[in-house]
Amino acid sequence: MRALLSWVDLGRHQSPTILKGVAIRPLIPDEGLFDQLVARSGRNLISVFLPSHVRGREVAQDPIRLKNLLAEVDNRLETLGWKPRDRSDRLARARGLIDDREFWEHQSPGLALYVDEDGQTIPIGLTQAVDPTWTIMEVFEVRHLVPDLGAQDHAVLVLTQDVVRLYLLGRHGMTLQEADLPGSFDDVNWFVHREKQRQQHPGRVGSVDTRHGHDMSAGREEDLSRFVRAVAAALPASASATPLVVLGDDDLVGRFVSEFSGECVSPAHSGVTEPDSVQEIRDLARSGIAEIEEARREVLNRELSEHIGAGRALTSIEAALPAAVSGRVEQVALVRDAAPIWGRFDEFSFDVLLSDSQRPGDVDLLDRLVVESRKTGADLHSLSSPIDGAPFVAVLRF
Repeated sequence: MRALLSWVDLGRHQSPTILKGVAIRPLIPDEGLFDQLVARSGRNLISVFLPSHVRGREVAQDPIRLKNLLAEVDNRLETLGWKPRDRSDRLARARGLIDDREFWEHQSPGLALYVDEDGQTIPIGLTQAVDPTWTIMEVFEVRHLVPDLGAQDHAVLVLTQDVVRLYLLGRHGMTLQEADLPGSFDDVNWFVHREKQRQQHPGRVGSVDTRHGHDMSAGREEDLSRFVRAVAAALPASASATPLVVLGDDDLVGRFVSEFSGECVSPAHSGVTEPDSVQEIRDLARSGIAEIEEARREVLNRELSEHIGAGRALTSIEAALPAAVSGRVEQVALVRDAAPIWGRFDEFSFDVLLSDSQRPGDVDLLDRLVVESRKTGADLHSLSSPIDGAPFVAVLRF
């Protein structure tokens, strides 16, 4: 039976490429990798999940969490009749990551670890934390990757009088975008000279100073408006693909929002104190992205509730799995931290047999729902909380 993927295969579009025993940065989940994992089946495939940390004291605890989870996996393999040498061989590469400092320096909020029949270990970084857990099944547990499949990159505009920059923040980190934007307020208003003009006019008791020319406050307003209009006009079309996150001076941000034709958000207290600090910009932008994602979740929840009310959606695993295999499921929305539903599913008879706890040969039926729906082209979504108390909603095509 062929190996899942070699490090070279996995690293072809992601760097650095890693071979046995050498540190690797966790891979970024995408649809190609997801589908490769979905397609695999075999004997006792191992899936491990744990929260991880980008920085802080908790980083030192992450290897310990992995060590403990792999010990639990080892115990389970022992109860399944595996000999010590076989268990050691299967888990050797996964355990090799425990003491790999470089590996732990490049983490995301969550970590998935997949170990195939040959002991190949594929680490995948997740954008959201996951509960520490593991499964041993005839297939890989992939449903925890669903939130990352729907993750979008977000354009972030830093707007101050001295600095104008456009970034893209997403699963690959934050990168500065090449765009023909004004560099600053002065770049736009370089031609403006608002010097006070004074002319003497005689009065009844001597002379008084009278100012002619531009009113200074009105002129300043005009200059600021010209500046934000220039920035809005110069933004590339890609900046409007998702709501634009705008950070910077409150006054300028407010003016920009009124001029920009696309949708945008600006989190409270979004002033940038250090325009060259990528970390500060990233942290400020994340609150705006959270606002965007919350609005998106509200729309999805409302639509799913309408589908349930109209009888166009299923919330029973016994009904949803056969529908998914038949190609009748258009989209599946799964609660991110839903507990497994253990059981068996016969793809020929469509019989669903539920278990109170995992038994030999059982699979997580929620995971199978995701996999079978994916095979027939269904859209996958992640929910933060149940709808009508159900761990998932499967919307029907017809």
